[in-house]
Amino acid sequence: MKYKAVIFDLFGTLIHNFSEKEYRQIVMRMATNFLAQPEPFWEQWMATFKESILGISPDNEDKITRICRTLGVSPEQKKIVQTCGVLFDY
Repeated sequence: MKYKAVIFDLFGTLIHNFSEKEYRQIVMRMATNFLAQPEPFWEQWMATFKESILGISPDNEDKITRICRTLGVSPEQKKIVQTCGVLFDY
């Protein structure tokens, strides 16, 4: 029998799973990095979770760009790319 797919459980299995407190701190650091208000940024981040898992947001750079736009913040794209590299580099 040939395998048609392999499924990996990424978080908590292959990489360290963040606690909710750690996760919130990371998102709040992002907000501060983009000069956005941390609480509204967090709320938008959580509100777009479903979009992320469904592939509507192709990556974190797109998600961050859209959240910043919603909050009226305009960070340079270079800063978004750098932030993703630092915060999401496992």
